[in-house]
Amino acid sequence: MSQRNKILVIREDRLGDVMMTLPSLACLRSKVSFEIDFLGNEVLFPVLSGVFRELQISPISEVKDWGAYRAVLFLNGKPKRLWESFSRRVPVRVGIRSRWDSFFLLTHSIRQSRSMAEKSEAEYNLDVCHLLLKALDLEPSCDLLPITLPMSEGDRAEALRVLGSVSSGPFMVVHPGMSGSALNLSVSQYAEIIRVLQKQGPVLLSQGPASLDQEIVRQLKLDFPEIPVIKGVSLRVLAEVFRLANLVIAPSTGPIHLAHYVGTRTLGLYSPVRSHSPSRWAPWGGSGESETLTPEVDCPGRRDCLGPRCEVYNCMEWTSWAKILSGGS
Repeated sequence: MSQRNKILVIREDRLGDVMMTLPSLACLRSKVSFEIDFLGNEVLFPVLSGVFRELQISPISEVKDWGAYRAVLFLNGKPKRLWESFSRRVPVRVGIRSRWDSFFLLTHSIRQSRSMAEKSEAEYNLDVCHLLLKALDLEPSCDLLPITLPMSEGDRAEALRVLGSVSSGPFMVVHPGMSGSALNLSVSQYAEIIRVLQKQGPVLLSQGPASLDQEIVRQLKLDFPEIPVIKGVSLRVLAEVFRLANLVIAPSTGPIHLAHYVGTRTLGLYSPVRSHSPSRWAPWGGSGESETLTPEVDCPGRRDCLGPRCEVYNCMEWTSWAKILSGGS
C-alpha cells in the first residue's frame, strides 16, 4: 500500500461553485504541508491553472489511488466518491451531513442548511474546511487575503485581438445569460440597462455557450446591432477580457465570479428567492469590488420562485433595474 501523504478536495460542479471553493483551498494550503489534489470538472482546469500553480495544488479528473490519501474534503461530489473513500479506508473523511450515507461513511461531518442562505457559499465551504483542519489537529482558522487569478500573457494577447479597437479605452461588459438555475431578467430589461450604460461609455456583450444565452444575445443584437459580442472564446481568454474591463454586469452565473477573481468590479443582478439570494451567491473571496442588486420584496420563495402563485410575481420584471443604475429611486 502506498504511503498516505496527500489530501483530496472534491468539488465536481460548475464554474461559479468551483470559484467559491478557492478560499478553502487557500486556507488548507496555508495550514498543511501535504500534497493536495483537487478533483473537479476538468473543463475548468485551464482557467484555474495559475491559481492551482500558486497554491501548489494538482487538479485531477479521476482518482487513481485512494490509498495515497490521508484525508478527503467533500465540498460536494458524486455519491460513489464517498463509498470509494470509505471502502479504501481513507482515515479522515470530512463533509456535509446530508444524505443518509454521509452519517455512516464520513468520519467527521457538519450539518449545514445552505438553502437558508445565511452566509456565502464560500463561507459554508470554509466551515467544512475548518472541520478538516480540526480533524488533522490543526488550528481551524485562516487569515485569508483576497485572491486574484494570475494573468496569462498569451491569453491577454488573444483577448486584445478579440476586442480589437474596443480595448483602446475603458469599456463595460454585460453578460446577460445564465444556465437557468435562478431567475433572470428579461431581454427588455437588459436593453434598458445597456441604454443607461452607453451614456457612460462603450458596452460589450458576453455570450456563453448555452442556448438560452445565445437567444438572449440574438434578441439584444436586434436592438443594438453595433455592440460587439464576445463569444466562442475559452474561459482563459474570457477572464482576460474581463480583466481589461472596468465593470462586468451579470446575473447569478459563473462569469460574474470569474470577473471578481480577476480583480474587476462587478454588479450582480440577483433573484430574491432565498436559495438564489446574493447573501449566498454574491462574489466572495476575490479581489474585485462587488455590488449586488435584488428586488426589494418580501419573497415567499425558499428554494424556487412560486411563479403566478406569488403576489409579487414577477418581481424581476417590474423592478426598474435601469432606473436604479441611473441613480433613480
